[in-house]
Amino acid sequence: MRLTPSSSRRRPLEPAPAQRRFDQGIARAEFDRLGVDPSTLKLVRIRLTLALLSAAILPLALASPFLVQVGQQVQASGGAVDAASAGDRVDRELGGIRGRLLDARGSSSLAALAGGTTSAKTKATDTLDALVAADPGVVTGAWLLRADGTNLATSRFVALGGSAAALPASDAGGLASTAAPLPPGRIVAVASAGERPGSIFYLGSSIAAPGASAASSSGSAAALIVRISMSALLANAQVGVRGQVVAIVGTSPRQLVIGPNGPVTPAASALPFANAGRAPLTVPGLETWSIGIVPETLEIQMPAALLGALVALYVLAVILIAWLAHKVVGPAEQLDRARARLRDLYESARSDALQDALTGLGNHRAFMEEFDRQVEESRRYGADLSLLIIDLDDFKLVNDSAGHAVGDQLLVEVGRLLESTLRRPDRSFRIGGDEFAVLMPHTSSEAALVVARRLLAHCTEPRRDSPFPRPFAFTGGISSCPEFSMRRDELFAQADAALYDGKRRGRTTVSVFDPSRPDTKLEPGARAELSAKVARVVAAKALRPVYQPVVDLRTGRVLGFEGLIRPTAEAPFSNPGELFEAAELGGRTTELDFACIDTVLSGVHMLAPDQSLSINISPRSLEAAEFNTGSLLTLLGKHRVDPRRITIELTEREAVEDIDRLRSVLVACQAAGFRVAADDVGAGNAGLRLLSQIHFDIVKIDLSLVQDGDHRETSLAVLRALSDLAGRWGAMVVAEGVETASQLWTVQELGMSAAQGYLLGRPSSEPSMRSVDLGALLADAESELPLVMEPENLSRAS
Repeated sequence: MRLTPSSSRRRPLEPAPAQRRFDQGIARAEFDRLGVDPSTLKLVRIRLTLALLSAAILPLALASPFLVQVGQQVQASGGAVDAASAGDRVDRELGGIRGRLLDARGSSSLAALAGGTTSAKTKATDTLDALVAADPGVVTGAWLLRADGTNLATSRFVALGGSAAALPASDAGGLASTAAPLPPGRIVAVASAGERPGSIFYLGSSIAAPGASAASSSGSAAALIVRISMSALLANAQVGVRGQVVAIVGTSPRQLVIGPNGPVTPAASALPFANAGRAPLTVPGLETWSIGIVPETLEIQMPAALLGALVALYVLAVILIAWLAHKVVGPAEQLDRARARLRDLYESARSDALQDALTGLGNHRAFMEEFDRQVEESRRYGADLSLLIIDLDDFKLVNDSAGHAVGDQLLVEVGRLLESTLRRPDRSFRIGGDEFAVLMPHTSSEAALVVARRLLAHCTEPRRDSPFPRPFAFTGGISSCPEFSMRRDELFAQADAALYDGKRRGRTTVSVFDPSRPDTKLEPGARAELSAKVARVVAAKALRPVYQPVVDLRTGRVLGFEGLIRPTAEAPFSNPGELFEAAELGGRTTELDFACIDTVLSGVHMLAPDQSLSINISPRSLEAAEFNTGSLLTLLGKHRVDPRRITIELTEREAVEDIDRLRSVLVACQAAGFRVAADDVGAGNAGLRLLSQIHFDIVKIDLSLVQDGDHRETSLAVLRALSDLAGRWGAMVVAEGVETASQLWTVQELGMSAAQGYLLGRPSSEPSMRSVDLGALLADAESELPLVMEPENLSRAS
C-alpha cells in the first residue's frame, strides 16, 4: 500500500538527533569536496587587521629612538649654554652676598662686640638678622666669631648647631686651628659632616676691635661668617634651564653634589653632563667649584611643542588606521556575513530537500543518495548491507476512521520508534505515504531480521507516554548485499517482493527475500516498474467500462450486466489480463480493484432500475485490512446505487489465503444488501473449496466447462453436478462463455437459470436492454448437437 502523504499537516517536528548528525555530515562533506574552510575568511580578516596595526605602529616604534636622540642633542646643546649662564648667576649671587658681608663688617655694633663690648650684642644681632633677611632662602644664618672660635653673635632666625671653629676647613684655606688668625678678606667653603650637605660656610674678612690690629693674634680679631644653602642658590639660578642644575666640587675628594631640591644621586662622577662641559665659578675661595647640567636621561623633559606634535601625529595615525581598517575590513565582513547567510540557506535548503517534514527522518531522495553510497561501500569492502522496507498495516483504516491528524501522529510515532529502537549506525527514512526504509550497514539478513522483529514487537506494545499510544503493526521485507545482489535496484525490488510476500501471508510479519519463489524471479527492477505502471493507470484513471449482459435462459430477458474493465489507449497495457497480472506482481491489486469498481459504477445510470450489476473483486482485496463494507458503500453512495442491485463476484486471479477474513467480509456484504457470486467455478480446486465454506447467492460456471460440456461426457457430468449442488443450496446458476447454439442448448437442458457469452451479447460500452430471442438462436441447434448426450436429452433434442 503506497498512499500519498496527508494534506493535513501539523507543525513540522524537530529533526531527530541521528538525522541531524547525518545532515551535518552531508554539509561538511560538501565543504570538504569544494575545498572550502569556513574559518579561512576570519583568519584573513584578523591577519589583515594586525598587518595594518603593525604598519602604523612599527614606524613610530622605529622613529622613537631617533626622536629621543634628537631631543637629547637639542637639550645637550642648550644645556652647555644654560650651564654657563647658571654659573654667571651663581657668581653674581655669591658676589652680592660677599659684598653685603663686607658692608656689614663696617658696622660699629659688630666692631664693638668684637672688641668685647657686650652691650652691643643686641645691635650686632640685628645687623646679622638684616644680613640674613637680605637673601632669604639662600642665606640661612650669620655668625660673628672670635678668632679663638668663640661665638659672639648669631642671627636669631637660625641656630648655629655647632661652632665654626669645630668645622674642618676646606682645601681652599681657612681655620687651620682654633688659635689661627683669620685671614682677612678670604672666602672659604667647607663641608661639614655634622651639617646637611646642602649648606656651606661663606667666610668674610676679619673684623678688628677698636684699637686692635687686624693681623694681631691678641684674640680680639673676629670674622663674619654666613651659612648659605647651595640647593636654594642653585634653584635660584635655574631659571630657563632644561635639566638638573648641580654644583660640583671638581677637585676635592669629597665632592658635593647638590640639586635644586637637595642632594643628587648618583654621584656627580656618574652623571652624564651635557657635552661634559661645566661652567667654573670665579668667586674667591670657590675656584674649584663648577656648575654642570645633567640632561634629561633619567627623566626626559621633552619640549611641549615637540610632545604636542608627536601626540597629534599619533592620534592622526590611529584615526587613519581606524578609517583604513573600516574601509578594508568592512567589505570583508559584509562578504563574510553574506557567505555565512548563503551557507545557512544552502544547509537549510539541503536539509529540507533531504528531510521529511513530518517525521524528521530522511525522505526518498536522502534514502536514494545514502543507499547508493552504502551499496558502493559494501561492493568495495565486501561488507554486509541489509535493506528493510516497512509498510504499515491498516494505515488507510486509521485515516478513514480517526482522521488524518491521528494518521500523522501514527507516522510520527513510527519515526520516533525507528530512532529509539534501531542501532546507532542504522539509517531510517520515510520513502512514501506509509512506507519506511531502513539501511543497516555491516548487517546480514539474519541479523536484520532480528532487528526488524524487535522493532515490530515495540510497535505492537501499548505506549502510555506517546501521542499515539495504541498498538499498531507493519509488514516488512528484507534483502541483503552481497548475499542476494550487488545492485541497488535489485536489492530494493527484492525487499519489496519479500514485503509483498509477507502481505500475502497475513501481514504483521517480516520476511527475508526468497529467490526460490517463482513470483520473485523477475528481471532487475521489473516488479518496481510494473508497480509504477499500475499506479500511473490508477492515478490517470486510464480505464473504461464495458458491460456484458446476463440473460435469463427461460425468457431471454436481460437480468443484468457484468461490469468489465478495458485499459484506455493511454494506458501502458494492451489488455486487461496484462493489467491485472501487473497489479498482482506489483502489489497494487487492491488499488486497482477500487479504481475498477469506481469506473464500472460510473455507467450504472445506463441500466434499467430493475437490472443488476456485477463487479469483480479479487480475494486479495477482500482480505486486505483497508477493505471494508463501509468503503464499498461509500463508493455506491457516490454514484447513488442501491447495494441490492450489486453482485460481488469473487474472482480467482489470486489464491485465497485468509479464508476466515474472507468469509467475515462476504457475510458483512450480504448483510448490507449485496449479493455474492462465486466466479469461474470449475476452473480449479479453489472454487470447490470456497463452495464448501461460504454461502454464495450466485454460482458462475467457468467457460471451460461450459464449452467442453456439449461434446465431452466428463465435462457434462461436472456441469450437471455443479448445477444440482447449487440448486440444493438455493443459489442461482449462471453459465459463462456461451458462444454457440449447442452450448446454449446444453446449459438450458441442465436447468441453469442464466447465461452470458458472445452468443448472447458481447461486452459493450453502451449496454443493450433488448431481450434475446432464444428460439432463433436454438433453431440451428440440431446441426450443433453435442457429441455425447444421454438418451433422454437426445429424445428432447429431436
